[in-house]
Parts: sequence; C-alpha cells; structure tokens
Amino acid sequence: MKEQDRFKIKLDQLRKDIEAGIASGDAGTLDVDEIKRRCRARHADALRETERRYEAGLEEPIDWDVAKQELRERRK
Repeated sequence: MKEQDRFKIKLDQLRKDIEAGIASGDAGTLDVDEIKRRCRARHADALRETERRYEAGLEEPIDWDVAKQELRERRK
C-alpha cells in the first residue's frame, strides 16, 4: 500500500469519527485528551497491522534514512 493511501485511510477514519460525533451530538465535547487517546489507539492499530503484514512476508524492512530520502524524492 502506498504511503499516500495510508494517509487517506487515516483521514477518512478521522472524518468518520468527527461525523459520528456530530451525529451523536457530542462533537463539541471532544477535548484534546480524547483526541490524543483516539490517535494513540489508531496508531497502535496501524502498528499491529504492519507487524501482521511483516510476519506474513508482505512488508520489507528498510533503513530509516533510505525511507526518508525516498519519500522526499516522491514529493518532488
């Protein structure tokens, strides 16, 4: 999965959380702590998914400096 697709999925999930809050009437009550909690939970879910994909042989490890350089080149 491309990195931009992962970001799109995360944005879609955030949008759904906001819409659900509006529908339930509590959108204005989300405080910073609740937003942080949801972000941490979503990050943990993404990490577990990556670990699962790695164990299944679907992800390859890459050097952090190499990964940063590749991302910079894609943005050009």
